[in-house]
Amino acid sequence: MGGDGIAYSETDFGGDDNSFNEMLLLVQDELALKPLMGDFGGRAGEGLNLEHLTPEEAAEFLWRRFASRIG
Repeated sequence: MGGDGIAYSETDFGGDDNSFNEMLLLVQDELALKPLMGDFGGRAGEGLNLEHLTPEEAAEFLWRRFASRIG
């Protein structure tokens, strides 16, 4: 978690590295999240409204990102 949102990184460079592959940000004036990077042609966002994710949908989106790397 950072000052701007919830960051997800697919690598671990250790130390003070603050790079990330995705960040979930709050939608302005709403209790919803949206990914900063989007889906980039992948399937992680399939069936989800990436402009307005509930906390459960945000967790599903990040899980799909994670699982796509191991499958």
